[in-house]
Amino acid sequence: MAQQFNYAVYQERLSRLEAKTRALLKETNNTELTCKMDSELAGLQDRKELRLAFVGQYSSGKSTIISALTGRKDIKIDANVATDHVSEYKWNNIVLMDTPGILAGKVESHDESTKAALKECDLIFYVLTSQLFDDVLFNNFIDLAYNQHFADKMFIVVNKMGMESGEFDQLVDNYTISLEKIFSERGYELKNFPLAFIDAADYMDGIDENDNEFVQLSNFEHFIDMLNVFVARKGMIKKQFDTPVRVYQSYLKNIAVTAVDKTLSDKYNQFEQKLRYRLSELKRDTRNVLSSFVSTALSEVISLSNDIGAIDETEWKSKQEALNSELQNNISNTSAEIEKTINDNYERLMNEVNDFCSKGNYSAPLWA
Repeated sequence: MAQQFNYAVYQERLSRLEAKTRALLKETNNTELTCKMDSELAGLQDRKELRLAFVGQYSSGKSTIISALTGRKDIKIDANVATDHVSEYKWNNIVLMDTPGILAGKVESHDESTKAALKECDLIFYVLTSQLFDDVLFNNFIDLAYNQHFADKMFIVVNKMGMESGEFDQLVDNYTISLEKIFSERGYELKNFPLAFIDAADYMDGIDENDNEFVQLSNFEHFIDMLNVFVARKGMIKKQFDTPVRVYQSYLKNIAVTAVDKTLSDKYNQFEQKLRYRLSELKRDTRNVLSSFVSTALSEVISLSNDIGAIDETEWKSKQEALNSELQNNISNTSAEIEKTINDNYERLMNEVNDFCSKGNYSAPLWA
């Protein structure tokens, strides 16, 4: 199975859970509960469409990346550099925006309406080809990253790698070195931005022809992995799905399902217990990680304090600096471990939601 964008997968699962919940409410004539649920869902302030924008070089394959990501071949791929508007495509509660390409002598910057649209985006992909940055493109990139303050949500993508001759890994190394030089010569750092090398057209061809080697060579699945990590780190998945899952769960508790199917009632009760267990498991795992960090840090600090008066000042300061560095590393590692713990627990929860929605032996009479 091809690698998938987790946000879209979870949205599909959530939609299925919603459909089954609504079907059960209708089956049991719970009009009042349906109205209350609709009102509660409408009032969720932290839910919105995920907005992804594709900007950058003219004819760099922005629309092709959108098609590869969504699996939608009906997306129009427009080679007209003079287009002056943002095109939007909606997919699984995600809005993907294709912006006019940047080309020297034609379109050298984004207009105010495009910048306003980008301001509302959660993630901006700046798409290049192996030609990398010329002066016009780099000035445009810096304007978006720092003058418009979009740097923390920008992701550099070098597309059409399959058109270049040479070993893929060697090409990536060479292009990375070139990009680092371009950034450093102008006083910026490439490492501040996620960077992926792909060929979206090759990926689509590989999927169509069931050619796994072509899919692997496109490096597109690695790009999706990077996208999943980026979205998870921004907290977008938990913010989007945690609350509505709990809303549906709470309303399912209030449905008199025993009048319809006793087995179904038992299944919902089991599912509620799983939700509660996952929450307690997450709290426990997070506490364990924090406790381990605090214990280690205190031990190191106490050890250093015992050296006061036992060693000379120079050596003590050296040990203090080493400890500060070690604590910073431990803080970073602990944060990463907590983040992984949260993501792993949430992945298990969403898998259980999917399993629950996939059961057909007891629910077919209701929503077949």
